Amino acid sequence: MTTISQSHTFLHPSQTNIFTSASAFKLMAYTIISTVSQMTTLLKSVSIPTLTTSAPSLYFDVEGINLSRHGSISIIELHHKPSSRPDESHRYLIDVHILGFLAFSTPSAEGVSLKMILESPKTPKVFFDVRTDSDAMYALFGIKLAGIIDLQLMEVASRSWSKTRLRGLGNCIIQDLGLGSQEKQRAEAIKKKGVQLFAPEKGGSYAVFNQRPMREEIVDYCVQDVVYLPKLFDKYNAKLANAVRLDPTITTSLSTTGSQNVWAYRVIESSAERVALSQREDFDSKRMDMKKGPW
Repeated sequence: MTTISQSHTFLHPSQTNIFTSASAFKLMAYTIISTVSQMTTLLKSVSIPTLTTSAPSLYFDVEGINLSRHGSISIIELHHKPSSRPDESHRYLIDVHILGFLAFSTPSAEGVSLKMILESPKTPKVFFDVRTDSDAMYALFGIKLAGIIDLQLMEVASRSWSKTRLRGLGNCIIQDLGLGSQEKQRAEAIKKKGVQLFAPEKGGSYAVFNQRPMREEIVDYCVQDVVYLPKLFDKYNAKLANAVRLDPTITTSLSTTGSQNVWAYRVIESSAERVALSQREDFDSKRMDMKKGPW
């Protein structure tokens, strides 16, 4: 592993797939996974958590070109935060553009694949707005997501004000985490640089996600998209009485208890509904109001 001295921006050694960089929270190490052997190593290090009363350990995001059943997947970002060893958190950028189906089918020595993890109903996995990610993974790779907790739904459920409109991840990071001024400036700069490269309305192209080696600005953008997810989960879950859990025996009882617990139940229920919606033949995110709240 190459260690980078503390900085307010991400730095990248050019001849390695393993990097570290600094944030206001702690050093954020991440690894680019672009070979079968690296995928096997990743699966060995990411144990499958079962039903638990502790916070989830797997946080995902997906990038691609026209991310949908009509486009392609370029990168899957994974933040692994072991519940028993949270200080050993790590980020992985899984290069689906290079690996293709092998990103999902490659097994560990114990026979566990990413597909198995993503489809396990007993393994909690956190996404921020799972709909287009699920649409692409289901249509392009046959991945039937299960065990999903949608962080965007947690945010809206935790509000004491209007729940009619949804917020984006960038807004939640900047507005809800109480970042220091330098950390906030860095987060905003990373998002701006990434958007300028891939957003057509900013003169960019989503094809940048398929450029290899990955551009520094894109790596930064991808890492940032998952590194804050556990903090956001903890923030919103605290507002929901720490009740967001996958265990059906817990969520069923929550549906008839206090108001905060009822909202926690609705998060789990609506997360599953989002996955089911994304797998329907008539699902089309381009024709939907993706900012409309579910409740």
